[in-house]
Amino acid sequence: MKKTITHLLLLFIALSGKAQNFVTDSLFGDIGQVSTNQLDGENGLSANILRQPDGKFLLTGYFYDANTNNYFNLMFRTDECGQIDSSFGTDGVVQHKFERVTQGVDYLLQPDGKIVVAGRQGNSTIQTTLQYPSISRYNSDGSVDSTFGINGTRKFTSSGNPRLESIHRLSDGKFLCTNAIFMVRFDSTGAVDPTLVLNYHTPPTFYTTINRSTSRMRSDGKIITVAAGYYTPFSTDVLLMMSYDGNGELDTSFGTLGFQTDENFQMDWEQTPLMALQSDDKIIAAMKNMDGDKIIVARYNANGPLDITFGTNGYTEIPISITASTMKLDLLTLLNDDSFIVGVANQEVSTGWESQLLKFSSNGIPDPTFSVNGGNLIEFNNPVSGRADISYATPDGEIILGTCSPGIGSVFMALTKITSSPSMPHITQTGNILNSNVSNPNCTFEWFLGGNVISGETSSTLSTSVDGIYTVTVTNSLGCTESADFSVINTGINNQLGGSTTLNVYPNPATNTIHITWSGNDNSTIELIDLTGRVVMVQSAALKNQADINIEQFAKGVYILKVSSNSSSSTTRVTIN
Repeated sequence: MKKTITHLLLLFIALSGKAQNFVTDSLFGDIGQVSTNQLDGENGLSANILRQPDGKFLLTGYFYDANTNNYFNLMFRTDECGQIDSSFGTDGVVQHKFERVTQGVDYLLQPDGKIVVAGRQGNSTIQTTLQYPSISRYNSDGSVDSTFGINGTRKFTSSGNPRLESIHRLSDGKFLCTNAIFMVRFDSTGAVDPTLVLNYHTPPTFYTTINRSTSRMRSDGKIITVAAGYYTPFSTDVLLMMSYDGNGELDTSFGTLGFQTDENFQMDWEQTPLMALQSDDKIIAAMKNMDGDKIIVARYNANGPLDITFGTNGYTEIPISITASTMKLDLLTLLNDDSFIVGVANQEVSTGWESQLLKFSSNGIPDPTFSVNGGNLIEFNNPVSGRADISYATPDGEIILGTCSPGIGSVFMALTKITSSPSMPHITQTGNILNSNVSNPNCTFEWFLGGNVISGETSSTLSTSVDGIYTVTVTNSLGCTESADFSVINTGINNQLGGSTTLNVYPNPATNTIHITWSGNDNSTIELIDLTGRVVMVQSAALKNQADINIEQFAKGVYILKVSSNSSSSTTRVTIN
């Protein structure tokens, strides 16, 4: 869906050099943001932002409704320009449960557009023994795919962790779902695959409870998992990583027999460690530290060991000067040059959540030039202020941020987009040159005068030759459009076309008749043009260098008078009173 808004001005903050100044992209949604209506519930949590092949964005997650004591899968879809996709669910939203507990923790898109979700299900919100790992599938319009599993879902009821935290689609169409050292594989129909080598891996010595995990698939198809592992000598959680293939077999070339531990990476008891894989498959891991006053980011080589070329001896520490108990590490986003953004949220008593974004080079060096709208805070405009708890980086370096905004008795899902190359036009004039002030190199331009296309004018600037109302329409790489208008009124514009013409008009302003003289001896044509670009009068001059024009029939206002011959042309402004 394309969107055009005129007469909208933005103030952009510009810094010199290679500063990474991101601004809200006003071509997305409604002035940069799109959100659902209020949903009855609380404790919402985003899972993914997925990009469909047609450019649509799908924000996924789950939430809890205290009124009915149910957990629901939750999805919200927009088109590429941030307009709600009414063909998906109800008003772009799917809120669905298979059982009392239906928690979608990780979602993926199949090539055919169907949506597969891994998490847990059960008929008790209290007894976790009655909650089981599960996989479900929805059609591309958000309806349940009843051909998958049993009426759209499948539970794995043998003993094990009650929640699946990651899902991967393998090359043969099967789905490998994991939670740290536990895994289960389903075939393309949702049936449990009994050929999986094993469901559990024994952790290294001194590691007991292993949970809170994140997984990513490497370029070679191997799967890397980072998790919180309870390390008994330190009586705390530390970072534990493992690598395995689609059969669940440990990759013995990774770390020590498939495991890599880092006892120096001691982490918060509550949150899940975040992970991203750089283009060379090096592993970026991030977590809030045990004391809750720092974010620690580390990098590990593709085969497991700490990469000491990253940050300071392998680590980058980010001091956070906010209350530890209310600080959340929400997102780790890798950009196309392997630099990355870390998102931290803080809960303010008066205003709800606010999110802070920090940018780092590919080697973990803080980028002091990075800003978002002149600062580094992201705020959603919902009645309940949401925190940016999920993100997606587009191939051209723009960032989509999402929230499943938690609150008391209400949940909102919202998306916003930030970009370092603004696409919002704001026309300014220097001499006879109009500038759209759009720096995004991926945009295309179309100029209009009085609503009519100016043929061949497709650059970000325009050289004007007559007065009138000019419009530029900017289209970004997603096909989203926005327009801006500008009125050009000059005291006289002289456009020589092979000769020198002096044009005089009097009286000016005039009421009944204007007398025109010009230099030259060629037969000339006289045109009167209003400021919309419409020609309201054309006549041939009876004499070669002068004419009297009756203007009584024309409305009051400013007009452009143009006198042209085969060798020259000249224009000037005329005011009719």
